[in-house]
Amino acid sequence: MNKFKFDAINFDNRIRLTLEHQGKVRDIYNVRNEVENKDFILFLTSNRCSAFNYNICSINNKGYFLTKISSYWFKHTRNIIDNHYLNHHDNYMLVKKCRPIKLEFIVRGYITGSCWKQYSKGERVFCGVRLEDNLKEYQQFNQPIITPTTKDEHDEPISINEIVRRNILTREQSDFIQEKAIQLYERGRQLSGEKGLILVDTKYEFGFDENDNIILIDEIHTPDSSRYWIKKSYHNHLINDTKIVNLDKDVVRNYLKDINFVNKIAEHLKHTGNRTDYKIPDIPKDIKNKMMIMYEKLYKLFCCGEINYNVNQITGEELCDKIYGNDINNHHRIIPLFYHNLISKSYPFVMILIGSDIDIKHANKIMKHMKLTNIIGGYCIGSAHKNTKLVLDIIEYINTNYSRVIWITVAGKSNSLSGIVAANTHFPVMACPPFENDIDMMINIQSTLQMPTGVPVMTVLNVNNLAESCGRIFNMSL
Repeated sequence: MNKFKFDAINFDNRIRLTLEHQGKVRDIYNVRNEVENKDFILFLTSNRCSAFNYNICSINNKGYFLTKISSYWFKHTRNIIDNHYLNHHDNYMLVKKCRPIKLEFIVRGYITGSCWKQYSKGERVFCGVRLEDNLKEYQQFNQPIITPTTKDEHDEPISINEIVRRNILTREQSDFIQEKAIQLYERGRQLSGEKGLILVDTKYEFGFDENDNIILIDEIHTPDSSRYWIKKSYHNHLINDTKIVNLDKDVVRNYLKDINFVNKIAEHLKHTGNRTDYKIPDIPKDIKNKMMIMYEKLYKLFCCGEINYNVNQITGEELCDKIYGNDINNHHRIIPLFYHNLISKSYPFVMILIGSDIDIKHANKIMKHMKLTNIIGGYCIGSAHKNTKLVLDIIEYINTNYSRVIWITVAGKSNSLSGIVAANTHFPVMACPPFENDIDMMINIQSTLQMPTGVPVMTVLNVNNLAESCGRIFNMSL
């Protein structure tokens, strides 16, 4: 079982979320686990699209696609360098809390963008890297170069030697980051090439984890942090000097350039000095659709197994109408999905397994009493008769990953659930069958009490006693 989630869990009062920062695209929350005094970070990637340091418009599903793409790359580059990724759901990503290194390491494989702009004016040294003469726009470098920038209010280019001189990093640390940045870029270029794309340039950010190890943080190989070209269009450009089709935020940037946005806002600031009252122009629907399609296509290529980026498939037909978790007020509903990342595997919890959704009311009553006794508990629905494989998968997952668990089974009539759990786990099992009246209780309790030898199931009917018993068992195991 690769993924596991509770249908409900009662530990929400043990977790505190605090908005730390609202950026141009992401809302960043500190997640405080008050049970074990640990902190995490929750990224909520919005649909906001920024350009020239302004929030320009909203792109439907952008946050969802960016989160999925970044998660894909974090998983596929972990053998190169560890990263802060723990888990994600929709446009939420839970990560380790790290001390960020206030630098961006931009790896460039081709001369284009701002690098070409300065080169064409005669500049030859970029962040301490000297480029040869007579390069042509879009030409591939003999080997990728790294051009770091600071992460301040205004990002400034900086050389590796200057980074060391300012004591931002030691020489050993900067050498390590450079080596890993090139390896990450080469992996990105390889996997992108297999999808019919060229990873032109990208930026990486790093931080120190709780053990002072340097790991990869922020995002990786998304169209917001990287420049992609369609490989076929680049090859055609080399032969026929045709236009290269790029996949990044330049769609919106180019539109703003066409309407002279930068000059207009500069003129506004010159007269008023107030950027907040400047009316951002409406972005046409077709421009936003192009952006949306680009995000979705990259998501499908990297996350859904599509083989190649076909330029002829860039049409409005692939627009997705769904909205995934865009309301930041809903972030508390996401926390139970991250339980297994937030709480240590050795922390005691009660695993409630219910045989049918008609027993949810009874399970919630158990959960309430567990909460009153300060015991973390959660439930999943799995029928021993109808979903035997699911039940066995859940048992195996808990057995493999956790060390202090009490199972509670909620099933009536022919109670196979309790027996299957007890026969396949080394943790204690307590049955708490639901009932509506005394007659119903006698029917349900009989199948629970009659367990074969070697299948130990304790039966407790009173939910208050059930919670008290769990507390005593956990105290014995300390």
